Amino acid sequence: GGGCWQVRNHGRLTKEALMGGGWDRHMFALRAEARAQGLPEPPIFAGPAYATLSEVILSTSTLSSPNIDGGGFGPVGPRCYGIGYTTGRLRGERDA
Repeated sequence: GGGCWQVRNHGRLTKEALMGGGWDRHMFALRAEARAQGLPEPPIFAGPAYATLSEVILSTSTLSSPNIDGGGFGPVGPRCYGIGYTTGRLRGERDA
């Protein structure tokens, strides 16, 4: 049906990111390791491609645990939308 491949792709990308497979995590580690070793920052971080790819436009977070009483979430950059959401049952909800 319409939209099924998008859902599967989103699930795959989410799993890859959770397992450390997101490109941003590798770039973060490269920069952090260079700093820790006292090395100059790799030139890729100064290029326009990295700046473009690093601009987060949509940042989301879920609060799905019944043990969380509240929370907040917001944008992570000047041109970013931050969306917090919940799934499943909310704390304090009762079965009908």
